Amino acid sequence: MRILKRFVFILFAGGLCAGIAFKILWVQVDPNKASTVISAIHQRGANWILTDSWKDPKSWEQILKNIETGLPEWIEVYSLLAPETKGKGEKEIIAAVSKALLKNPDLVLKTIASESSPFGIEKICGRLSDDELEFLDEGVDALKAQMASVNRVAEPELLSAKEKCLGQIRYVLAREIFREDE
Repeated sequence: MRILKRFVFILFAGGLCAGIAFKILWVQVDPNKASTVISAIHQRGANWILTDSWKDPKSWEQILKNIETGLPEWIEVYSLLAPETKGKGEKEIIAAVSKALLKNPDLVLKTIASESSPFGIEKICGRLSDDELEFLDEGVDALKAQMASVNRVAEPELLSAKEKCLGQIRYVLAREIFREDE
């Protein structure tokens, strides 16, 4: 009987410890709070967050909408997630940070111009969403808005990135206008 009591105690204690460990390791990700997404990325890895959020499309869409705000904490989320989105999610995260360029061009340019950025200026600047590509007028308007936003960048260390970005936007704009003539 004594052995049985010890066995039951050990099972109970082991289960309790495992439950506590699970709660410590489990990170509840709120797609509206950059701090929880960043914390989860650091604890579980960007790939885990991406896989988990793709299971819940609303969660992934909310993370993308938050990246579009251009707020520094969401640009950090972009920086942490982007390297893991090669293939699945790549198109969406590029479109989101491209829209962030409208709201916080200095930070976005600084981020995408860095050598550690998985998606550089060529992929972000002049990027149009699927909706904007479908309708020429919307696409041209979006490109002009991007150009106006990037033109506001005045930080001396970003001038080279600014010029590359504007060149890319001009290239895409010319291509879109040429497409209208076809």
